Amino acid sequence: MKEQLLQFIWQYKLFDKSKLLETTDGVSILLLKVGQLNTNAGPDFIGAQLKIGDITWVGDVELHVKASDWNLHQHSKNPAYDKVIAHFVYEADEIIKDKLGNPITTIVLKDAINVNLIEHYESLMQQQQSLACHAFINNIPDIIWLQQTEKMVTERLIAKAQKIVHLLNETSNDWSEVFYIAIARSFGTNINSDAFEAAAIRLPLRTIARQKNNLDEITAMLLGISGLLESTKSNDDYIVHLQQIWAGLKNKYQLQPMDVTRFKMARMRPQNFPTIRLVQLAKLIYSSDHLLSKIIDCNGDILALKKLLDVQVDGYWSQHYTLSDQASEAVKPKNLGNTQVESILINTVAPALYAYGIHQGKSNYCQLALNILQQLPHEDNKITRVFTNKGILNENASQSQAMIQLFNNYCTAKKCLQCSIGYHIIKRG
Repeated sequence: MKEQLLQFIWQYKLFDKSKLLETTDGVSILLLKVGQLNTNAGPDFIGAQLKIGDITWVGDVELHVKASDWNLHQHSKNPAYDKVIAHFVYEADEIIKDKLGNPITTIVLKDAINVNLIEHYESLMQQQQSLACHAFINNIPDIIWLQQTEKMVTERLIAKAQKIVHLLNETSNDWSEVFYIAIARSFGTNINSDAFEAAAIRLPLRTIARQKNNLDEITAMLLGISGLLESTKSNDDYIVHLQQIWAGLKNKYQLQPMDVTRFKMARMRPQNFPTIRLVQLAKLIYSSDHLLSKIIDCNGDILALKKLLDVQVDGYWSQHYTLSDQASEAVKPKNLGNTQVESILINTVAPALYAYGIHQGKSNYCQLALNILQQLPHEDNKITRVFTNKGILNENASQSQAMIQLFNNYCTAKKCLQCSIGYHIIKRG
């Protein structure tokens, strides 16, 4: 028996109340309310209600596997436990007294708990597979899955939104600046996301805005702040032109380039090279002034959102992936691509809208974020396949995001007691 399981059993009343008739010293009891789980320091449950003998008590309840755990945790020395009206234990191995030397009312739970419930929990905890519930997962009612996935996708959006709100606090509540940094990070993909975010912070949007009508100047600033221009030696007219622009703007705005080694290119597809992504970001900034407002105006129209984000670069870049003199034979205009656009919508746009809704107190933006995820195709990766290989449907991005949240934050840590699916399985005991 684990204390966490004991708390779970108490919280959801998964015990036989008819077998909780008296305290360890023979006084009759009647449980009226189990109380509310206390997520802060102090007793496990607050606001419990219990009739002991002829007196009804309202106060806190503490649960332990063994009664002696009370002394082990030194609760009698902690004033937070002075309002405990009863000590519920799985085994009463010791008589426990408060700081005044009075016995604490103790009730044994062991006989009131179905042993099958404990066995179901222990069976889950002993599983070595990725999903502890793999043997039961196909028999989970649809409504249970729906409840859990709705909870998970919301949790994931909130977690991402909190990062955006934190960034907001560092930019004097400038939503345009925050969204620019978030979008820049998404253009870096997983490998260069931190470097792209650092570049955006080093080159504020308000500085770029002063050159907003000149694409070459925006391009030069982004390639320059990344250190890519200064590390390039070339006689190509276009590159020399960008370097000259950068030299002037660097001096004008007192800009300091990054260490170019922060940008990685090894084992990366050419279309994801940081040079291409930075140039595409420049094109997006140039063509979409007040980007966050334009995204909000799309009102969740996926086609409109994709059209807005799927920028294309041409000219010099139609034959190059890097700042080099060597041109490829094929002339190929380079757009961001559907996969990358959908990734930005999932990982940046939806969380940003959710954060905006929370910050502004407007739930319609939170719902808009959820609607976007529900309209986008599902993600297919090693985590989602853990579920789909068990026959679980993965029909849209909302479901795949829920799977990722569930696996990373519950399944890997075996937090089955905090999961609706785990609750359903354990309760069956």
